[in-house]
Amino acid sequence: RPAEALAAHLRAKAIFQKLADADRSETSFKRNLADSHNYLGWLLYQTGQPALALAEFEKESPIQNELAALGKSTYQDKLANCETAKATVQLALGRPGEARTSCDRAISIREPLIKANPADTDIRRDLAESLLRSGQVRRTTGDAKGAVADWRRAITLYDGLPPRSGVFAMLEACCHAMLSDVAGLAGSEMTPADGAIEAEQAMDILHKAIAAGYRAPVIRTEAALDPLRARADFQLLIMDVAFPAEPFADSDNHAPESSP
Repeated sequence: RPAEALAAHLRAKAIFQKLADADRSETSFKRNLADSHNYLGWLLYQTGQPALALAEFEKESPIQNELAALGKSTYQDKLANCETAKATVQLALGRPGEARTSCDRAISIREPLIKANPADTDIRRDLAESLLRSGQVRRTTGDAKGAVADWRRAITLYDGLPPRSGVFAMLEACCHAMLSDVAGLAGSEMTPADGAIEAEQAMDILHKAIAAGYRAPVIRTEAALDPLRARADFQLLIMDVAFPAEPFADSDNHAPESSP
């Protein structure tokens, strides 16, 4: 029911805006307003309105910058989330130069956070998502070698996390799917056989995530899964997402972390 969700997010954003305007010293009001822009941006993106989504992320950005200046790692990571979200939408809009800038900023924020907090699995997971988008930018601009390096580094970060499920499993699958897409290209140093292995790994991760209850609509639109869409088993998987055997079972329907 995306129309109802959109209306609810718009009402929430209006409330948070009034609270933030009334008391500019209250950090929680700013944080809630920034999150509201983010949630609304992802909803707009997933319903086919990338230009409007980018406008929300760009409104979120100065708020997250102000919060990040307070020095808390959680606020800094939220800023990186915003930059990663911008990159995702900028790619969809055919603006790879802007997406490159957004990815670079997100990564430059998150790398020091990992060094300072090596046991923080959330930051490792979030950096992996930024690297996924960075690799997509490199792929779009013809840098197959750099794209492979980004995706392999992201996979290494996922390997250091607890067992993945839901959106994080999907994002890990995206890295393998994108690797399958560049196999055989000049500079990738991957053979078509390597690409077939990566595609199978992506499908295995997705099957497990969906069997565990993941049903997020983003699977049907995520650009990083495009290399798999011609496969019969992927098409069957999408049917399972649309028409689950147990339609009232609980599911993890979050967007990406920068997505959420």
